[in-house]
Amino acid sequence: MKKIFTLLLLAAVIGSCSSDDDAAPPAERTGDLTGNWQVASYLINGDTTIEVFDEVTVQEFSGIGADFNSYNLIFSESPNNYNASGTYIFTLTTTQDGETFVQGSQVNISQNGTWTRNNNRVTIEESTETYDIVINLLTDTRLEFTRQISEQTVNPNNSTTITTTAVEEFICFRFN
Repeated sequence: MKKIFTLLLLAAVIGSCSSDDDAAPPAERTGDLTGNWQVASYLINGDTTIEVFDEVTVQEFSGIGADFNSYNLIFSESPNNYNASGTYIFTLTTTQDGETFVQGSQVNISQNGTWTRNNNRVTIEESTETYDIVINLLTDTRLEFTRQISEQTVNPNNSTTITTTAVEEFICFRFN
């Protein structure tokens, strides 16, 4: 019986090994970024930590966008200008101390700036902010990218520190 068990265990271990030949090919990220893109999906997940006089509160949040009929991104060349405009419906869910709150709102987007690309990283510079996005997939018709957010606000007058970290995910389709 012991030999049968050992043989079955050995067969299971060998059978669970996989070859690198089965690995998925890397995502394509070499397409042309310039052009008109319509946002089709927007997600955000993160948390906010509020510290007041050594008392810490953590709020987790997630959000999803919908009704992107007019939310468009335009990347042009020579010069490398960036424009984001339109509206969408945003639903935000926050959880704190086991309680969940949901609120919805319409978001109006109007952003302009410049952009530079280095491989799969795009730096966008607007009048008051500079940030990076990471291209996860870029083909002739589809653009998927993420943006890491890390912000901290400190108010020494009342010993308050607010720290927010999040990841935004976008999926866009090219249109003319």
